[in-house]
Amino acid sequence: MLAEATIFFNQLLVIILTDKQFQLTSTIYILSIIFSILCRRSYKTQFYPISAALDSHVATHFKLTSSTPLKLTANLYRTAGTNFGQKSSYRSFRMISQFPSSSNLIQKLLDYALFIEPTSTIQLVTVPLTQNLYGALISQNKVSAAKSAFSSQLCWFQPSKQQIVPFQTYESYPSLAQNLKIENADFVIYANGELTVQCAIQHTEKVLASVFEVAKKLIELQTTLDQQKQIDKNTLIAKKYLSQQKSQQQQIAAGENFAKKIAGLERKLQSKSLRESDRKAIQTKLESIQKKEKAKAAKKMQNQMGMGQQQGGGKVVMK
Repeated sequence: MLAEATIFFNQLLVIILTDKQFQLTSTIYILSIIFSILCRRSYKTQFYPISAALDSHVATHFKLTSSTPLKLTANLYRTAGTNFGQKSSYRSFRMISQFPSSSNLIQKLLDYALFIEPTSTIQLVTVPLTQNLYGALISQNKVSAAKSAFSSQLCWFQPSKQQIVPFQTYESYPSLAQNLKIENADFVIYANGELTVQCAIQHTEKVLASVFEVAKKLIELQTTLDQQKQIDKNTLIAKKYLSQQKSQQQQIAAGENFAKKIAGLERKLQSKSLRESDRKAIQTKLESIQKKEKAKAAKKMQNQMGMGQQQGGGKVVMK
């Protein structure tokens, strides 16, 4: 089980780093959310040991720097190892996530993560770090091979009683967990602080699956919204173009009507049978129409010059 947990965790890092749907920054955010969930589950017990090796591994894997949104800080504290006859040093893990307010996608994911309620109090299994026991756990995926030598040293941390309780009998971790009624054992911790994530892999898989599922849905939603914005933008451009076309057509039609009106009046003026009073009336009407058209053209030019002045920083070149 320990070997499976180690492989699972390493595969998880590889998968989320190579998944094309996630950029590196998004991956760091998501990983920090996962750690947030796990850390939050430990607040009830205030007991969250982690190894320097894992701390370093995560930092190296993601090339974390002081400016990286995910910051890892490790502090040392001591807890009494009642069955070891001496105090054991542990590294506590504290993670600070800084999420930019502009990132709605990550903010929604963070909000989701914060509302995940822990299903049970975190269970910590503490094992003395010896090469024989460690080898037996890794190679055979069982602890039975080390039963005679280490049965009195294998123990687990009981949060409700705030004490370390030794195991009595066992054959393999799953049956051991059932015998001791450990429903969700989240971590296995060795006496020197080494940590392997995690014994109850199924529980973590469900948490991770739900987080990634929400992440993918949010990414799909964000993509849909972006596509809709582009469609709306294209629609707006099309409407603007059609409006300009319509305006140009109206201007052309108005120009043609004006030309026809002028031509009609000029033809009437050329008529020899036209009375003088009618001629003067037509001439006055023709001059009035031409005057109005000139005023309209001058106003249009003035408006265009005003727009050019705004766009050109206040400079208008007159030729």
